[in-house]
Amino acid sequence: MMTEAEALQTLAREDPAVAEDAKAALRWLTSGSGLGAISLLRLQEFLWYVLPTSWPAPATGHAAVARALARLLTLAGMERYGDVCASAETERIIAAYSCAHDEGIAAYSKALAASHAAPPDTDLLAWSSAMGREERAAYDACAAAIELAVAAGDLRVGVSGWKTKRAGLVERWLTRPTEEPGTDTWLSRISAERIDEWAHGHPGERAQMARRVVPRLLEPPVLPGEPLPTLRWLLQHADAGLRLTARHYIAPALVAEAGGMFGWGGGAGRHQELDVYPLRTLRAMAQHEMGAVRRSGKQLVLRGPAG
Repeated sequence: MMTEAEALQTLAREDPAVAEDAKAALRWLTSGSGLGAISLLRLQEFLWYVLPTSWPAPATGHAAVARALARLLTLAGMERYGDVCASAETERIIAAYSCAHDEGIAAYSKALAASHAAPPDTDLLAWSSAMGREERAAYDACAAAIELAVAAGDLRVGVSGWKTKRAGLVERWLTRPTEEPGTDTWLSRISAERIDEWAHGHPGERAQMARRVVPRLLEPPVLPGEPLPTLRWLLQHADAGLRLTARHYIAPALVAEAGGMFGWGGGAGRHQELDVYPLRTLRAMAQHEMGAVRRSGKQLVLRGPAG
């Protein structure tokens, strides 16, 4: 395995022009940070998007630059990355840009979506098409975790359930504390960044209104001491056996009690369950949706473990 300098020297002896293309591509790909900064995701993004859209077109073509980089990476012992550079898929995507820019973008997007290296959307987070600094850092961190898991054999691409396992890996990375001291999870940092962009990203009246709302969004909600007093009332009565009429409606006395306690209009002529819509809804929720109570003869009772 050669160092970066040794690989460039070897390549220069083979073909100076190829060496220059490879050196420039590597500098662009890694921002001058060297071979250690390369990841599969960043390499794919460079080859399939940056190179054909932002690189000055050489006389030999963009595909030749990709092949030059492939040779450099192979000499440096990074054959897996070199294979991506020299692959038929990379050549096909680069060629698509020659036909039309939109065709190239479509080919790039399709290939990246199919790549196991790209962190997928999960139930916790859908990645933005225009990422801020924090979100991009989180995206790269998740991509690195995926690549490491594949290299270690912990994630076997193509095996049944691998996509679910990959999504679980991404969610674990999003919710674990970041390595920087005093920082929160990647997920919380992304949320804060998005809220800040929403509040300050667009000048004018909308931004002024957003800035007034943001502090309230960041405050934890104040929950009532008894969040579901109506359900508690029904379950307490069912625990003792809630009386029903001959037609299996809640007894009028209890309808009146509920109406008085919760402001459901339990006045004259409003003592029938069918006349008090909130009570009907409450019973339907407890009995049919939650399965918390059941009818036993002329009573509603709590449903036991075997009920």
